[in-house]
Amino acid sequence: MTSKTFLIKEFFRVTATGIGGIVVLYGFFSLFLVAPTMIVLQPFITGFNGAVSGYNVVDKTRIFSGLWKGYSVIALFFSGTGTLCLYLFFPHFFITEWINAITFSTISSLFTAFGGLCFGCWVAKKAFRTSPEKEGLSRQNNKDI
Repeated sequence: MTSKTFLIKEFFRVTATGIGGIVVLYGFFSLFLVAPTMIVLQPFITGFNGAVSGYNVVDKTRIFSGLWKGYSVIALFFSGTGTLCLYLFFPHFFITEWINAITFSTISSLFTAFGGLCFGCWVAKKAFRTSPEKEGLSRQNNKDI
């Protein structure tokens, strides 16, 4: 059984990595894209980082289900980070079109981040189930699938 301290440490590590990925992607895309395009891209950025983070959670903890509350918290952090990056990289846009930015990007990125986390967990579960060298670990932990 995995200890709670280990799980909290891994969730923190995965969340920090995902938040860093969101900030890096926003910084890169803000060099050549305008604010309305970034609003449309925000769900894809958070969804991608959510999928990578979901895969990493399963890779580190070997727990395939039962972490839905943790995934919700990570998705909330990713969505908030995306909206904060949108504000930091395009502050002038929030003066004129702030309501559209908040409603569309925050809510849709919350759903895509949670969906990305679940998709990453599903991919990791399938990868560990078909991987011959990790077969013993996947059989042991697939009881809760």
